[in-house]
Amino acid sequence: MHHSEEHNVIRQVSNSVDRLKAETRSLDELEEQIAELSVHIDTATYRLLSSIAEFDRRDGWGWGFESTAHWMTWRLGMDLVTAREKVRVGCAVVNLPRISDAFLQ
Repeated sequence: MHHSEEHNVIRQVSNSVDRLKAETRSLDELEEQIAELSVHIDTATYRLLSSIAEFDRRDGWGWGFESTAHWMTWRLGMDLVTAREKVRVGCAVVNLPRISDAFLQ
């Protein structure tokens, strides 16, 4: 058996073990993990939106792009409509302290 074949077999066994471990978790553990990951996503979303708002406010796109949304299309590969929406929401959410607080809880 070649080294790459051995590596594939080891990876398959490891994936099977991981799958088995995942399937033996209690539903309470799975529920807790989902809730925890959701909080991380909400916090990351808020950080992303507030960073986009700051980038826009500081004209970070001004070295050759039409707008922050155009820069995001170039830098992040995001379509222009989605990028514009993120800029709009980011600029709005930083001025809404109760919503900002909710994102961070």
